[in-house]
Amino acid sequence: MTLHLVLDYARASSPAARSLLRLAAHCLERKIACRLYADESAALHPVTMPLSELAFVDDPEDILVWLYSRESPDIHLAERFPGIRALLCEPAVFAGAGGEQLPSLTDSFEHVWGMDAFAAEGLRRMGFTHAEGWPLPGEDASPDVLAQMLAGFGRAARRPRTGESATVSVVICTLNRAAHLESCLRQLRLQRYPRFEVIVVNGPSTDDTDAVLARFPGEIKARRNPLANLCISRNLGIAAAEGEIVAFLDDDSFAHPDWMLEALPAFDDPLTTAVGGLSYRFRDETVEFSNGLLTETAYPWPIRPKPGSHHRGADGLWNTVTGNNCFFRRDALLAVGGFDEQIPYTHDESNVVMKMARQGMRARHRPLAIVHHGSQPSLNRRDEFDLNWKVMVRDSIYCGFRNRPAASSALPFLSRTFLEHARHRLRDPIDWWLYRRVSFVGFLRIEKQCMHGLLAGAAKAILAAPRPISPELLAQPREPFLPFPRAEAPSPGSVALFMEGAPLGEALAREGFRANVLREGPAALLDSRRGVFFHTVPCAENANRPIGFWRKMQELAVRSGASLLIVSAESEDALLIGADPRFKVAKLESTDTVEFSKIAEHIRDAATAPQARCPLIECVPAERMSPSRGAIRWRDPVYERCFWNLPADGGQSLKATIGSARETGEYRLDLFAGLDEPPRESDAVCELALNTAEGVPLIATAFGGSHFGGTRWAILSASVRLEQSDAPLCLTLTNVGFSGLRVQRVELRRWNGAAAGS
Repeated sequence: MTLHLVLDYARASSPAARSLLRLAAHCLERKIACRLYADESAALHPVTMPLSELAFVDDPEDILVWLYSRESPDIHLAERFPGIRALLCEPAVFAGAGGEQLPSLTDSFEHVWGMDAFAAEGLRRMGFTHAEGWPLPGEDASPDVLAQMLAGFGRAARRPRTGESATVSVVICTLNRAAHLESCLRQLRLQRYPRFEVIVVNGPSTDDTDAVLARFPGEIKARRNPLANLCISRNLGIAAAEGEIVAFLDDDSFAHPDWMLEALPAFDDPLTTAVGGLSYRFRDETVEFSNGLLTETAYPWPIRPKPGSHHRGADGLWNTVTGNNCFFRRDALLAVGGFDEQIPYTHDESNVVMKMARQGMRARHRPLAIVHHGSQPSLNRRDEFDLNWKVMVRDSIYCGFRNRPAASSALPFLSRTFLEHARHRLRDPIDWWLYRRVSFVGFLRIEKQCMHGLLAGAAKAILAAPRPISPELLAQPREPFLPFPRAEAPSPGSVALFMEGAPLGEALAREGFRANVLREGPAALLDSRRGVFFHTVPCAENANRPIGFWRKMQELAVRSGASLLIVSAESEDALLIGADPRFKVAKLESTDTVEFSKIAEHIRDAATAPQARCPLIECVPAERMSPSRGAIRWRDPVYERCFWNLPADGGQSLKATIGSARETGEYRLDLFAGLDEPPRESDAVCELALNTAEGVPLIATAFGGSHFGGTRWAILSASVRLEQSDAPLCLTLTNVGFSGLRVQRVELRRWNGAAAGS
């Protein structure tokens, strides 16, 4: 058991904070594990840990006590805490702070305390019916009282949690994206939450979508929509859903394995009916939607720094969700009429959220519920700026007008909505043109479509009547809940192939491998089709192709653990990769006449075979490293691997221990890391101290390589001579050259000769 205490060091001298610190001291005296977290920057106090570390707690025996003295956007970390949760509120909360946030937490904590009688009564009025007075008010609380309190934690019964028992229906609406749909479905097999079904609503597709669906017999519910109308497809999915929660995922998206686990705890609040996660653009890992808000006129602000608590619209803002990453209670969807089929493409989820909000329901943000959106071309989207602006602007005005406040007059509100949307929609293209993100012709086309959309939106708002989900559709019999089968075994590993190996990559993906196809292109982009990751590598000249592919291979080694490249013929593009002692190149002849089981076995053998030139002695991943106080962990949103962040000031460090016995000789240390920017002065980007020896500089052998997702990925290396020993080798890593360094693992290899890339 570990006791986790969240404090607000801006109010570290308050009676509540001092009381919790006495509890922490009592635990430490009795050798009970205790961790302190700062509700501000971790740098404010040397003994605290950053709040983000709470996201890595997974022991249901642990205990959390959160001191709530003012509104905290990170309170969502408490709702996904696996153990006993306790909330301690100061009286200041009821003097104006936290009024929007606390009512949505009433069912999230086993223990709720007010620091005094006034605070406890305020909590009970707010809905915390089990709120009590804080049992440790005095400065001289005896050890017996402290021990009784800790024992009370252990006896507490965990409250029922939606995130552990709810059934979920995942609805995927698709149209002519068969290859991406297959990737989406295969990725759902990796979900760690077990109780969900999958419903695919196929529009008037003309590709091989039906063939893809046939590859999942008895595993999914399939529906057909003869019209290219997204809201009709969504309503078909709602009608077929047997889950308490209905989740929507785009066909060109794939969900992080913890997607449902992170989103569902928000439904512990009975008034929460909508939950939205964080969406990345898959192609370049930039943020597409995070903690988005709507104005009263339905103009969207898709990216905000922290989760919002705008549930009542008192400040003219409402929490909202994005359609490719959202969850709704099914009964709440039916209560508001489902999706309005007057909206064919966009702002459909905003319309639902605003209808729910007008009825007192809440939308919540869960930024750890991650989805990667492919943003593939469609009927209404060619690229980031070549969109159907007329439809988007038209339906946003319609959405705002249809959800206007009851006290607002129709025409004045429509005028206000028209002007607000015109101000933003006509100004943004000017900025895009000035910053050369669109051409002058593209700028004129966007402005023209937005003007048409403004006028069409005003007309539609007045003349069009909403079309809710039809009673006839809901009256149709529903199939029983159909659990979607998840992957039974962990992935065999990650491998890389060149473009000609794409068919083999698809076969490997069906066997659970993470197949990465490398291809040349104008920009560094990422795509996923039929379960295969396609990495576009920019090469200005043919002579740079081997270097470009070598650097991409290093990124895959850092992020996914790939060390094997499969080729079908001799290729100059693989020369540098083959010469690098950290990688292996396996040549496969034609696979047409070979059973795939033998190919998969051959690939597994090649991946696990020792590297003769530079054999691996031991690998220490980030999970086995011991950080200094205040170090922050980061989990790769695509490949899920854990990293430690090290700032450049040298004030934080990582310790790793290599326990393998060693012979006397030359060795190589490789650090697999992400780099924010080039070294400031030299190639020495960090120092690695071996036991008590002086620092050994690690050199970025692939620096300047793959810069993807805002990070340069590289392997930093150093050569060292070690004497024969059975004693553990202790490493201390300190960053002295980068503004930011993300450490994934350290490998020790026996050095048997020089090689390219060293």
